[in-house]
Amino acid sequence: MPASFSDLATETAEQILNILDSPDELPDPGTLARLNRTSKGLNALTTWRLYRAPRYRYSDWPLLARTLMARRDLASLVKDLHFDGNVFDDPLVPEKFPEEVATYYLKNMDPEKHYPLTSDDPDEATLFTASEDDDAEVYIEMDFILNLCRNVEKLFVNLMLCYEAFNLLDPPPSLPRLASVSFGYSNAHYGFAIDHDLSYSILSAAPNLTRLSICRVKDCWGFDFALKNVTELVIGYSSLSGAALKELLSLVPNLQRLEYEGGGTSLGDEAEQFTPSQAMEAISENCRNLKYFCFDLTCGGIDRDWVERTEVEKATEWFNSRGIEFKKPYYG
Repeated sequence: MPASFSDLATETAEQILNILDSPDELPDPGTLARLNRTSKGLNALTTWRLYRAPRYRYSDWPLLARTLMARRDLASLVKDLHFDGNVFDDPLVPEKFPEEVATYYLKNMDPEKHYPLTSDDPDEATLFTASEDDDAEVYIEMDFILNLCRNVEKLFVNLMLCYEAFNLLDPPPSLPRLASVSFGYSNAHYGFAIDHDLSYSILSAAPNLTRLSICRVKDCWGFDFALKNVTELVIGYSSLSGAALKELLSLVPNLQRLEYEGGGTSLGDEAEQFTPSQAMEAISENCRNLKYFCFDLTCGGIDRDWVERTEVEKATEWFNSRGIEFKKPYYG
């Protein structure tokens, strides 16, 4: 009988790691890190699992950046990144930044956009930056990590705290393997518009994006390019007018699957909600390849009688005649 995990046959160890590393739940990074240091054999088996989808406390990202700067082979293993912006729960301590990371930042920061901000003394520069317009702290974690991890395939970003992206990079990076992007937004009342500096810069850097998920959206404008490879669009808890929906769908001309969940007036008293007829018009003009449309208003607190039943029936008939599967949980 093996005396320890490292004594197990490779096949057996792989089976156990596959259980720990299930698709439904990310493994505990602490467990993987400890196994990674146990032996050369386990190091080989766990390294790619450890760096495939790194999860870390916000205050620890400079340590990850230092590792990825020194080991580009590890950076190439990263496939899934999650930036949730928990800066208030886990604040940075500028004095603890590794020297290599601080040096990289000070060398590459764009003085036209941001300036060092640590104290009243302008000569004391650290990794905190602020917008000259509103004095807001800028979320620069992504500038480091995404610049190093060009093989990333899946990305989640909380737009609430990430004001801009790629301020350190000129030109911005290309992320050719990025296939899925999810934008979260933690302000449950106001919503955001898809003209955000961050969303724009990330989407323009992902030429092969196939899936886009966004939530709490209230408007869309200002894009000068199309996401031609996106076939799936998920819009969660949002409130879009007919014009905003039309503008958004114009970005995804080859869309095949559209899921929409209405947020109603929870996104503000002036929130607008497109009707089934407006959806028909927007889809007819922009999405000739659509196969599936889910129009779910059950979570938005919307009056069921706000649209005439005849309009819903007309929309159902229209979608069916074009071979589009039309799901409408709100209307039964």
